Amino acid sequence: MVVKRSFEELPPEIQTEILLRLPLKTLVKCICASKTWASRIRTKEFKNDYLSRSVQRPRMMFLVYQPRYRRSSEVLFQSVYEEEEPLLSSGQEHVLLSQDRGYVASPLVRGLICLREKKNVIIFNPGTNKCHHLPEIPVPIERGIMLFLGYDELTDVYKVLCIAVWETRKRSKRVKEQGIFTMGLDEVAWRRITCEHDQYDPVPNREGLCTGGVLYYRAWSDSGKGMMMRFNVRSEEFSVIELPGHGWDLMNNNDRRGWELVNYNGAVALVDGSGFSHGVVNESSGNKVFHIFVRNEVRGNWSREPIEIPRFREAVASPKVYFFRGTTKTRKLVFLVKDLLPKINGKRSVCVVCYDPIPKTRDLRRFKIEGGEESHCVRIYLDHVDTPIFI
Repeated sequence: MVVKRSFEELPPEIQTEILLRLPLKTLVKCICASKTWASRIRTKEFKNDYLSRSVQRPRMMFLVYQPRYRRSSEVLFQSVYEEEEPLLSSGQEHVLLSQDRGYVASPLVRGLICLREKKNVIIFNPGTNKCHHLPEIPVPIERGIMLFLGYDELTDVYKVLCIAVWETRKRSKRVKEQGIFTMGLDEVAWRRITCEHDQYDPVPNREGLCTGGVLYYRAWSDSGKGMMMRFNVRSEEFSVIELPGHGWDLMNNNDRRGWELVNYNGAVALVDGSGFSHGVVNESSGNKVFHIFVRNEVRGNWSREPIEIPRFREAVASPKVYFFRGTTKTRKLVFLVKDLLPKINGKRSVCVVCYDPIPKTRDLRRFKIEGGEESHCVRIYLDHVDTPIFI
């Protein structure tokens, strides 16, 4: 004889185990349905356990959007599990925000993304479809603002770094301000902070990278010299990292295919996007060969590493340019079209090329994820995880 029992009659540890297995959107519904469930889900212990499980199944998150010069700005979030095939079968779609705003996004950090529209800032959780509005940025301009979202694991704190640069009306004086907003500490305003390296400004329209409690972003001096800035999220201190030489065209910082920051097996790396052209193959065998510079923070230097992708011409099979976007936690190399979605078989799709460098496999595959329109652009963020924040 089967005895039916309600959820509340189950032992607390069984209830928690069931809740930990639910997707984020279902947890949001559970919070609305029961105060008891809500109190359990909102505990720090539950959030940490949920995040720990999500880390074991990281996903690729695609952000499909329209360029800022277009009036409509609908943004689509779509994620797929990195280790499941076909990728499309594990997809989760999230349509974001209104269509009458032009949002500028910073990279995803531990499940959250920072979005700016002029001086308005929100922190958005794609998994819960919930957002948190920050105070308006206290600067007299709407352009020339760069935002970076950072996270420090030791203190379990998210911070938003804002850097604004502008000139006075008569262009007689250049003004630069740095501000910090710490999430979760009941802050009601941005805090001004100082930077000893004020001569270096962040390069516009370039994404930063947060890893190990440190934010990295591209910068340049008034003379056009390219540098990389390091910002410690916990201590809120800036430092300058000299870039490697070896023939890099670092003066041309506005080159849309210039060097980019990527995560390479857990380390910060520089990849020269200008090396990826329509002639994607460098060898007669059809292989793709390129070099990256990998940062060793312990030694304080850069190492130049060659990467060769076998059968790249065969895998790409498209006139579009595929750029190197970094590695997953399982060390797979990921390539993606950088800007407008390619048209394949009459449809606009997101195409990803993944390469597993393990000698036993050396597997190279291309995956297609349908979605988006002709005028849409696409970004990819690797190792995305679900975090039950803002539920």
